[in-house]
This record gives sequence, C-alpha cells and structure tokens, in this order.
Amino acid sequence: MDEQDALRERIRQLEAVEAEYGRIQRLMEAAAADNLHEYEGEAVLTVEAATGLIRSANARAGDLLGLPAEGLVGQHLTDYEIMSDEHSAARYVETSMEMDIYECHYRRADGIHLPVRVLRRRLGAEPDAALHYALEDQSPTMRLWRELARREDNDFLFREKLKAVNEINLELSDAGSVDVLCRRAIELGVSRLGFDRLSIWFLEQETGMMAGTYGVDEEGSLRDERDARWSFESTYVQAFIAGKRTPFIKSDQAPIYNQRSQVVGRGWHISVPLLYLGDFVGFMAADNFLSQKPMQGYQPELLQIYGTTIGHLASHQRNR
Repeated sequence: MDEQDALRERIRQLEAVEAEYGRIQRLMEAAAADNLHEYEGEAVLTVEAATGLIRSANARAGDLLGLPAEGLVGQHLTDYEIMSDEHSAARYVETSMEMDIYECHYRRADGIHLPVRVLRRRLGAEPDAALHYALEDQSPTMRLWRELARREDNDFLFREKLKAVNEINLELSDAGSVDVLCRRAIELGVSRLGFDRLSIWFLEQETGMMAGTYGVDEEGSLRDERDARWSFESTYVQAFIAGKRTPFIKSDQAPIYNQRSQVVGRGWHISVPLLYLGDFVGFMAADNFLSQKPMQGYQPELLQIYGTTIGHLASHQRNR
C-alpha cells in the first residue's frame, strides 16, 4: 500500500468512526424516547446461487446497507460483501437444514465497512436453489442496542414477576401453619417466579444454629429439610444478625451446598434476610445448581421482596 492509499484508508477509517458515533447518538435518542423497537428486525437478502445476484431484500437490509431495499435487487453480492483472508465458514447442520455461519464486512452505500455475522442457508434441496442470507450487524451501535434491549426485556420480566409476587402473597396469607407456608413458598417461588432452587431457614438464637424448613433438592424436587441444622458462626448469617439488609450474593463458580452443608456443585448463590419488626428471623436462599443459567439482574431484588413477605407471615404464624 503506497502513501496515498494509506492516507485514503486512514480517511475512510476516520469517516467510519464519525459515522458510528452518529449512529450511537441516534440510538441513545431512540432509547430516551422509548423507541428501541425501530432497530428490531432481521436484515435478509435472497441471492441467486449461480450468479450471485441479489433477488430480493427486505427493508431492514436496505437500512443496514444505506439504500432502499429495491435498490439492492439486481446488484451482485460481491459489491457489498467483503471477505477477509482469515474468513472461514462454520457449518451448522440440524436435520435437513444446513447453514454456513461466518463473519465478514459489508460495504454500505456511504463507503463505511460494517462488521457483519452472516447466516447463510439454501432455500430448497435443488443445486440451483436460491440462498438466504440473514445479516447480523456486529457494529458497536448494534451491540449497544442488543444490550439495551436485553435490559428492557429484563425490566419487563421484573414487572411481571412483581405482579406474580403480589398474587403469591395473597395465597400464602391463607396458609394454616409455618410448615404449609414454607412449603408453598418454595413451590410457588420456583413455578411462578422462575427460581431454580430455593430454601428457607430460621434462626435458633439460643443454639447458634440455623434450622431448615423446605427446599429444592439436587434433582429439582421439593425436599423436607426440617431436621437439618448448621452453625451460623463465621458465616454471612452473622452479618444479617448484625443488621445487614442487602442480599448476600456469590457470583459464578461459588460453592453450592445442600441442606447438610456439603458442596454439591458450583454456580451463583443469593441469600436474603427474613425480618420481623426489623429483626432478623431467618433467610431465604436461591442458586442455579440445576439450570446453570446466568443470574438475571433483577433476581436479587425479587428474592428480597419475596423474602419480606415470607419473614412477616412466618413470624405471625410462629407467634400464634
């Protein structure tokens, strides 16, 4: 590459940075106006296998490449797709469907090169069947959009879970005993709130022990843990007793225990205090032993809200 070519390439790169900055600004404005949905949708091209000519394009593909969708029809795919020397397609096969997945760049009408992940499959079994191209924009703007959309989805899920908590609270208020309350709290916390495993423990201050009630076992079934006891000395429970009110959280690869304090696996773990009239009376715990799914951002707060009701209702039952 000579000096002029290097200069032109540098100018192109600076223009790309400026254009990307403008796209991010517009995305943030859309987020502030609650219009993230305008970025939704999959960019799709249909390409003739024999000639490489674009047969059809949807509106999202046009937006991606900076042209009206109809302006792409009849164009050659190689006018837009830029393959690198390192390019290789990973083939994904499911039943009769074969799909090639690879990363490259696509040239926009304004000359900007966008990083794109391509999912390509043949539309039919015939050798000359057209090819379906699904284009996933991998630019910083769209990575940011996907993160914002994920958080928006989490916010929606959290609101739905809060509605479920209110409904569960009404049902639990009719529990006739602490045992019934704790058993149903575990069952409903799993089935309605989406927790993987739960357990409820109460403080025995006079013995320095935590006493079990019910929990979910290592197979996903309800387990009677009323005969389980363990010392809270030198554990996070002492922080709860001392007045800590925020959830205790251990991230991925933390030890996960059974009701006998034996390590059964690794993952994340959340514990929240159960309170009555401001005093610590026990705790409720959740982990991801069964599913190994990542912790959702709303789960510690959801468990804390759920635990607030459990502590109150259980203490009323125990003080009757």
